[in-house]
Amino acid sequence: MSSHAVWSGNGHTILYAPYEYEYLVAPERFWNPDAVHRFFAHHWSSSIYIALGYVVIINVLQRIMENRKPLSMRPILLLWNGMLAVFSMMGTWRFGLELYHMLTTRPFTDSVCFSVDPTGPASFWACMFAFSKIAELGDTLFLVLRKRPVIFLHWYHHAVVLIYCWHSGSASAVVKGTSFKDFHGFKSIKNLGLWLTFSEKTVFSKEPWG
Repeated sequence: MSSHAVWSGNGHTILYAPYEYEYLVAPERFWNPDAVHRFFAHHWSSSIYIALGYVVIINVLQRIMENRKPLSMRPILLLWNGMLAVFSMMGTWRFGLELYHMLTTRPFTDSVCFSVDPTGPASFWACMFAFSKIAELGDTLFLVLRKRPVIFLHWYHHAVVLIYCWHSGSASAVVKGTSFKDFHGFKSIKNLGLWLTFSEKTVFSKEPWG
């Protein structure tokens, strides 16, 4: 394996492949990996309660909407999908720079065994990705209020990915990358395409998606 650097914090030692960004965008300047790891270490289990509450609320809302007309939410959906598309675009771009550099300049084993820089922008966006799993629960709310079917795979995916991402944070995976790095990289690309598609359908289709 190639050369690496070492980061230590909160009782964890992380080996990472050094990468220097040309510049930081505004929110990245406030990144604090120590504080984030402490947060996930103490509160990752909250994601389980959030996921359970999400499932209960969705079922209750479905019952409430049974005898009501579906809501028309095109402007809100456009704003919602557009915001998530922009967020995914930023995350894919900033995280992707470091991941692409690692994949193209170092042995493949390094991309599996080494982290992205825990103090750098890639880790910041990995953290934001984990937090965004809460916001994405709103997708199901829109489906229910518009009386669209909510299949098992939809709500199960939202609940499980939320718990996985937060638990990864407790194990330093959000901070250090490793297996979470590859998951986040490919998931960001997928989400970007998803939200752009939903935004386009909201504008041009008679029945908006999302």
